[in-house]
Amino acid sequence: MGSSKDRQVFSAREVAGGADEGTRERIISTAMQLYARGGLEQVSMRAIGRELDVSQMMAYRYFESKDEMFTEIRSRVFDNFAAYLEAAIERSTAPFPRLVRYCYAYIEFGKQAPADYRFIFDIWPRSQYEIVRRQEGTGVLARTRSFGIQLQIAAEMLDADINSRPVIESAHVMWQSLHGLVSLHTAKKLGFGMGADALVKPTIQAIVNGLFGKHIENHAFRRPQLPVVAGLISSPAKEAL
Repeated sequence: MGSSKDRQVFSAREVAGGADEGTRERIISTAMQLYARGGLEQVSMRAIGRELDVSQMMAYRYFESKDEMFTEIRSRVFDNFAAYLEAAIERSTAPFPRLVRYCYAYIEFGKQAPADYRFIFDIWPRSQYEIVRRQEGTGVLARTRSFGIQLQIAAEMLDADINSRPVIESAHVMWQSLHGLVSLHTAKKLGFGMGADALVKPTIQAIVNGLFGKHIENHAFRRPQLPVVAGLISSPAKEAL
């Protein structure tokens, strides 16, 4: 026998409509908008119900829990992020131009779709990497789509196996450099005289010179033409951000 909490009452409209994909998508869209306005704390099944003007627990017909809903949203946002990075580098075949395009694209996505970027790392399941590695092997890095791109570029730059320690270390340092800049920018913490725009080029030069020992002329680091960022969360709520 379930508790009274388990026995939810739904409106006649909800019962008549049944569980349909359109409603599921509206729930996801509403959750994204709530997140864009106020972060994770603003997103609850009750808040979604209020926004959609339906019973506050209706979302449980489509998702077993808020965590399940967040996982699906994160997967979509992460795939969109990775697709953007792939589109940005596909025009180049040589390692160095691919690296430069990747770095610029990574930062551009964070600047243009800040809520999307924050959501990816607010809902981050790999905080205990050693456990994940033991369960899934080091190949889990390459299967994480956006990180797999970094691994491939690092392998190309070092002319080494993608699973070698130098490649994995270089990809991690590359990521922490880019993620650090984007995170400081989205958190509005770059308050010491230089903003993200001024730091993009020096950050990429530091990655190339420090990690890969390449001393390349300054003009080679010019910003390339990049695809337009289409965030899943940020675009509908830019004014709220």
